[in-house]
Amino acid sequence: RPVSPELDKFATDATVFENAVANSSWTRAAMASIFTGLWPLKHAANGRKDILDPEATTLAEILSDAGYQTAAKVRNWNVFPVFGFRQGFDDFQRVQDGKADKVSRQVGEWLETREAEKPFFLWVHTVDPHEPYRPPAETRDLFMAEDQEDWGLDKHPGFKRTATMTGEEKRSVSQYLLSLYDAEIAFNDKGFGDLIRILDEQALLESTVVIFISDHGEEFLDHGTWGHGRNLYAEQINVPLIVRCPDRGRGRRVDELVQQIDLLPTLLEYLGLPVPDQVEGDSFLPLLEDNGDTAGLA
Repeated sequence: RPVSPELDKFATDATVFENAVANSSWTRAAMASIFTGLWPLKHAANGRKDILDPEATTLAEILSDAGYQTAAKVRNWNVFPVFGFRQGFDDFQRVQDGKADKVSRQVGEWLETREAEKPFFLWVHTVDPHEPYRPPAETRDLFMAEDQEDWGLDKHPGFKRTATMTGEEKRSVSQYLLSLYDAEIAFNDKGFGDLIRILDEQALLESTVVIFISDHGEEFLDHGTWGHGRNLYAEQINVPLIVRCPDRGRGRRVDELVQQIDLLPTLLEYLGLPVPDQVEGDSFLPLLEDNGDTAGLA
């Protein structure tokens, strides 16, 4: 269904990676890999009580040392400072409530007050789409069938109610959840469009690298359950990855496999900064080159 018109428009002027893989199926471990370029076993932030290894060097730390102003606007509590994700950030704002539209507004406010003479690195992390799926009513109504039963799984005891459901009930619930999920994607898409317009209005879009990625995927009974963080099947680790650089890779689609740990070395190579020896990912910068090797490109 047409859930992401803003992202689709953005993608036509960027590089779309058709085979991007998350290094974990839940937020904290995946984001730790993105920010360190390390496999989950190395950064150790894999369990619910784990924190990011303070000895690991993060992308924010590298860019801060290189003179960048660093900021984070984060809605997901799994990557709040208590779990070690403040490393390298001058400004880390925990967005305690609200959805993608609120996060985008706060980004706009920060951009207006930043130090204009310095380059910046900004991490924007919304939490929708994410269980429990609670899209705003006006967006929900666009994707929910008129005769669709409301199972109320966004309220206690939530998904636990599905444990005793029959096969037919589960299939019905799956369609219900997919509709809510689509509505949350659509609302998040609008927030992403707002963010791109803010960058454009402040004359920043054409000089800024914009990377759109998800930390993990989501399952809807593909292997017997819902949500994420429960297995490593494709539906939970295949993620969108779209990269827009000011000077290359416009309107390209890439088939070659890339991973979250590859983002850090790619961005550092693009910026002309050294990649730390401990990084385990590989730069995919050549895939963003307009005149480079086209092997693996669609």
